[in-house]
Amino acid sequence: LDQGMDAAVPTLAERFRAAGFSTSALVFDCTWLSPRWGFGKGFDSYRVTRWRAGRQARAAAEWVLDHRDEDFFFFLHTFEPHSDFAILPYEAPGLSQRTIADEFGVQGFGCRRGRCGARFVTALSNDEVPVRPEDAAILRTTYSRGVTYLDASLGELFDALRQSGVWDDLLVVVTSDHGEAFAEHQSFGHHTLYDEILRVPLIVKWPRGEHAGVVNGIPSSGVDIAPTLLEHAGLSFTGMPGSPLRARNQGSPILAGTLDHAVVSGGFKAIFSNRRPPALFDLQEDPGEMVDLAEARPEVLEELQEILAARRREALALYRSFGPTGNGAAVELGERERERLEAFGYLQ
Repeated sequence: LDQGMDAAVPTLAERFRAAGFSTSALVFDCTWLSPRWGFGKGFDSYRVTRWRAGRQARAAAEWVLDHRDEDFFFFLHTFEPHSDFAILPYEAPGLSQRTIADEFGVQGFGCRRGRCGARFVTALSNDEVPVRPEDAAILRTTYSRGVTYLDASLGELFDALRQSGVWDDLLVVVTSDHGEAFAEHQSFGHHTLYDEILRVPLIVKWPRGEHAGVVNGIPSSGVDIAPTLLEHAGLSFTGMPGSPLRARNQGSPILAGTLDHAVVSGGFKAIFSNRRPPALFDLQEDPGEMVDLAEARPEVLEELQEILAARRREALALYRSFGPTGNGAAVELGERERERLEAFGYLQ
């Protein structure tokens, strides 16, 4: 058993629906986005499928065009190029063990010592299977093929919206929840807080060409997306973490992580973990995060730790302000679901 979202915690979809927007979501069945956890709150329609990105894109276009005369909020969640519970760690149309063998001369890639797909990537990172010299290059290639397929699928969606005449009026945000490691820090998958995991695309298509072509170098976070959408719609974002992207400034700290935590501020980055000593990096002089300065710059480490402590107090105060009941719905995972989450490294 596990605990779902507390009913008292408001969601972005709930705020939009309360303002009269039609709300809908189309998400890939990855277990942790199941509506059983409460993620369907506020959506008029919350559809979970095992469709590939291409079919999802076509369904998304149909929904948008069916609701083109309404104010709406639509959430599309794709799984490519995430590793999955299958043979290959990352998949795309036309990609197979045979095509990998033809390109790299490696037979049966994707399985080692009985671990396949996502479980294989996790095992590489945990030193449970031997890492071979060609692994990083092959994984980069398969991941890139997944990115290419997703890019083409989103291109079809956006082309359909352009051809239908609704594109110019839309605010569209494209982003990701994490990147992927390919042995940069002797790790694979996405179980660390180094920048190869944290630096993700954030593309905002504003209505009617506003800000077209502008590249903003001010650091931002995923928690800034919800306030950005609400502000654009003229709705209140009070009581939400983060700030609208227009309001971000160069000096605002960035925080990331759940069990482990990363704090970025003043050109430095600290990683705090209960499992190992804290680490500190100078991102300007050492963007690859190879030289740990925790012992050399303890005053900087302490400053970033204080930022983390203050933000955690703010988050707790915000949570309590919602009047949580503490009795979110209990969620029982099936055996197959547990196996899948263990393959991703999300359960021990």
